[in-house]
Amino acid sequence: MTKEKNSDLFLLSLKGTRPIKKTNRITRPIPEQKESISRKSEKAKKLTTLKTETIARHKKKYEHKIETNKTNKKLKKGMIPIDKKIDLHGYSLNEAKSVFEATVEECFKKNLRCLLFVTGKGLKSTGGSGLCGEQLYHGKIRKNFVNWAEDKSNSNKILNIQQANPKYGGDGAFFVYLRKQKN
Repeated sequence: MTKEKNSDLFLLSLKGTRPIKKTNRITRPIPEQKESISRKSEKAKKLTTLKTETIARHKKKYEHKIETNKTNKKLKKGMIPIDKKIDLHGYSLNEAKSVFEATVEECFKKNLRCLLFVTGKGLKSTGGSGLCGEQLYHGKIRKNFVNWAEDKSNSNKILNIQQANPKYGGDGAFFVYLRKQKN
């Protein structure tokens, strides 16, 4: 059959039919969704609570050192230009600590204020054990970073330490804002 014959046959078969009126249509009720929490959302909630607890613990230690709220907000938003970026990937724990201390000392003397230290996030464990099943194990450098900043030799030079925003590395990076050097 050709296309013309097909269309003629189709039109002939539709002869005598009427469109369904809108009022004659049957509407099905929308089924209500059951309130159940999926496993993924439970895991996400647990991870965010663990993350916020960790951040809150570190923030409490430095809240008394913040001179102005403006500086802290600018640091959070990334509005303060980064004077130096230091990548600690590939260093051993002792090497990373000595690089951190030397950099803080050098930048303090040069009056560089905003430093970005990239420590790395760590490794992910896919094992089913633990609270969340899949868990992020923070690297050794990241775990010890805040302790290095709180050390007496460094704490008098550091005004604020804060986890970097996602643009600069998120969980795996820290902003270190140094004090002004008194002449």
